[in-house]
Amino acid sequence: MRISDSKLTTDQTLLALVADNTRAIAWLNSSDGAKGINRPKSLVEALIGEKKTIESAIETFETGQDFDDEWRRLTGGEK
Repeated sequence: MRISDSKLTTDQTLLALVADNTRAIAWLNSSDGAKGINRPKSLVEALIGEKKTIESAIETFETGQDFDDEWRRLTGGEK
């Protein structure tokens, strides 16, 4: 599909999701699912490809003063 830059059609994606959910339900009802081991791999992820990681632009500060100092540096002035 050109809009989402996907190699799959909407129908193919929906069918893969149905298969994934059916496998997940069967797994959850198994002894492995009760233990949380050997989870089945997702067909959708395999067909679409690797997940793209989004780099976070969140910055944290130890104190309010650290924040104020950075704010002044970025804005070039006072509060």
